[in-house]
Amino acid sequence: MIEKIAVIISISDMEKYHKSIESLVSQSYNNMEILLFTDDFLRVENFKSPHKIQLFPLKDYLNKEILASCETDYLFVLQENEFLSYPDSLEKMYSEMKRQQADCSISTAVLLKDGEYHFRFNPEIIEVNGNNRFFYTRKYFEFRKISGMLMKSEYRFLIAEPNQQEIATEILKKSEHVIFDCHNHYVFQEDDAYSSEAYSWMTEKLPDFIKVKTYLDDCQAPQSKMSVAVCLNTNYAKYLPTLVYSLEKNNSLPIDLYIMYREIDAEMLNLIHNLADHLRKVQILFLPISTYHYNLLSAINRAGTKLPLETYYRFLLPELLPDLPRILYLDLDMLVVGDLSQLWYESFGENFLIGVADYPLTSNPKSWAYYFLDDKYGSSYINAGMLLYDLRKFRANHIFEQLLQFVLDTSVFYVLDDQDAYNMFFHGWIRLVDGSFNFVVSSMDLHPVLTDPLRVIHYCGYSAPKPWRNLSYLDKKQYELVEHYRQYKQQIDKKMYRDCKLAIFIDGQEETICENVLENLAKQSFLHFDVYLYRCANYSSPNVISINHLHDVDDKACLLTTIIENEVLYKEYDYLVFITKDVIFESDDWLRQLVYYVYDFNIQERRLVADRLPIEQLSELDDSISSNQVVSVVSKQSLTRIKGEINNWE
Repeated sequence: MIEKIAVIISISDMEKYHKSIESLVSQSYNNMEILLFTDDFLRVENFKSPHKIQLFPLKDYLNKEILASCETDYLFVLQENEFLSYPDSLEKMYSEMKRQQADCSISTAVLLKDGEYHFRFNPEIIEVNGNNRFFYTRKYFEFRKISGMLMKSEYRFLIAEPNQQEIATEILKKSEHVIFDCHNHYVFQEDDAYSSEAYSWMTEKLPDFIKVKTYLDDCQAPQSKMSVAVCLNTNYAKYLPTLVYSLEKNNSLPIDLYIMYREIDAEMLNLIHNLADHLRKVQILFLPISTYHYNLLSAINRAGTKLPLETYYRFLLPELLPDLPRILYLDLDMLVVGDLSQLWYESFGENFLIGVADYPLTSNPKSWAYYFLDDKYGSSYINAGMLLYDLRKFRANHIFEQLLQFVLDTSVFYVLDDQDAYNMFFHGWIRLVDGSFNFVVSSMDLHPVLTDPLRVIHYCGYSAPKPWRNLSYLDKKQYELVEHYRQYKQQIDKKMYRDCKLAIFIDGQEETICENVLENLAKQSFLHFDVYLYRCANYSSPNVISINHLHDVDDKACLLTTIIENEVLYKEYDYLVFITKDVIFESDDWLRQLVYYVYDFNIQERRLVADRLPIEQLSELDDSISSNQVVSVVSKQSLTRIKGEINNWE
């Protein structure tokens, strides 16, 4: 037997809203009854309907007794300003609901405003559950009303409150299986009397997503050493040495550094081993991600995350380090400039995490931090680049499984991926500490006045001042923090690559070109070089002088041949690099790769075209000098053979 659907609709003005009743009487679903609440009984006779129509006074709309007496299997509610899109709309909603074995279905609405139809083209069926129901309600007005909702008949007893959002929320909470049918089965006509329902925080507070079963005493920090974790991939491996060196240089406690990775190639492994040779306080420990765990996390990629999967490796820390009580996670685009022992010993209380507020978001009441987390928790939205974990609480409450499922269910709502996940899932369970432990350079003007010296500088953001980019446009305060990073990078590079030092010669005749080249050099990951200017009688640009590895050149030494004949060059440098044009290094790793290239092949003399060419292509070029050449690499043994060519450059 075909199950029965009862449609409830109230119409105050039959002439104005006649489309509503017309769309109902034309529905193809066979076993359907219309409960029409109106005071205009006479006009109803104008509508020829194959379906039974019961008439009730408008004042009795959603009357408990009337709803209770209605014998039906399903209930569908429609407002007078709404009408079904197609004659088979109700039939299709019912069929999909049965196929999905759902007990409640919410359809997307076509918005009709000022005579124009606004469609949403996303023809799919989305499962709504306890993790994402709140966020769908927050974002889509269709979830904030009962019209457009096809539900099992037992939910009619919940239709008692005058507030549409309260009724809809209660129905969704009671439903075991809810689907969001995005096939635009009805039209919502917006006019002076009706507008899409605004979200009310008074109706529902942000729900608790963590199912806490075990409460533990405060997690005590190990006194003897600190545990730190980073996530590694091929693209970011080159930034590891600077962060680790800054940890080594500024901390009083010994550190176990756990590197989480899926694959490590030979070049990356050599980099890490080379780095380890120069560390005393920091012990590097490898933490590989198994195929099993990698496959679990891969579901996040399929859910639509925008960040590399490595970002989510830290979800596994409680599982992979079962004996550790706590661990500090750091992003690779950070610089540690102070002792972190105070942070390491911080008390968690009942919290799972310790972090620093993300001030660009917490300082703006219109940001998505407040949009999703309301006033109570929006002001506590954290930057996830630095997090201290209470691993015991994670393990005791099986947080990994809960958090992974939460991300799979809610990732479509994220703006900042894993950071949004942490803030939404752990809201109310995060303790905030001083901003000095995660000071974001790009938003330094928004930071409150710090009571303590800086401990961690963070160069985060898609358009942020990354120290490995050209940053000549920055203001003085930001540039100083960028220079701070470059100084640390230069120090560790000189330790790691002390066997190879370069002298770089730049044509200083054009000040603008010279400054561009210098800024490009300053952002390079390899910084074991000195810069000399030639053809520059008097050059004292502040931007150039501020480059910490710049050497002024004597006014008399403006001929390249004069510089080359200086015996200091023979003693101090392994290779001389001549830059004769305005060069734009496409990669911050270009100079390092150039060193690898000349070192690996024991190059004695090589002219290389560097203008926007990847390093892999350089080896394919011939040795002849052409007008396109902007970079030449020369070993000191070959200088006497090329002086004639250099004279031509003068």
